[in-house]
Amino acid sequence: MNRDVEETSDLASSVDSSEGVVFCPAFSGLQIVVKEEWIAMAILRLIEMEKCVVEGAGASGLAAILSGQCDELVGKRVVLPLCGGNIDTTILGRCIERGLAADGRLVKFSVNLSDRPGGIAELCTILASVGVSIKDVMHERAWVTRDVFSVKVKVMCETRDLEHVRILQDVLHQNYGIVHFGDIPTPELYQKEDSEED
Repeated sequence: MNRDVEETSDLASSVDSSEGVVFCPAFSGLQIVVKEEWIAMAILRLIEMEKCVVEGAGASGLAAILSGQCDELVGKRVVLPLCGGNIDTTILGRCIERGLAADGRLVKFSVNLSDRPGGIAELCTILASVGVSIKDVMHERAWVTRDVFSVKVKVMCETRDLEHVRILQDVLHQNYGIVHFGDIPTPELYQKEDSEED
């Protein structure tokens, strides 16, 4: 069955009061709301697996599938048109970082350490033994409520996957007790948020 595809003004358009979600109309009538994190993860997946660079609108179809909202497509052959390679390099960098965070491969945590010589070195040795790559370290001394020999360290690091994050969490809790991790977004977390909003 050959059918002409009607011309449309936008592949994706913002929804008022959506807090960063994108509405993606499809030719089949299927309409899905996709969060920014899923679009960033889709852009990352396309770069890593398909060696394609597309803007958010071009990755929104894959984002909808990655979000797990397309049950009616399970078991079917699906074609996703990839379009719009017009993405600014600064935005692309942000999308890659956000995609890594959404995929559990970029995590942040904070922990109180001894501010004496060797405190940071010990933490770095532990992180190296787990196999994570440190991207950023920030020291916070002025607002630490413990003694003056303590420092709060905020670390951003790269991991392989969510299982690697769990290992990192276990090792840090064993060595330091109290460790505060930032949100570790997972597909289950997003789906839980969606059901709570209903």
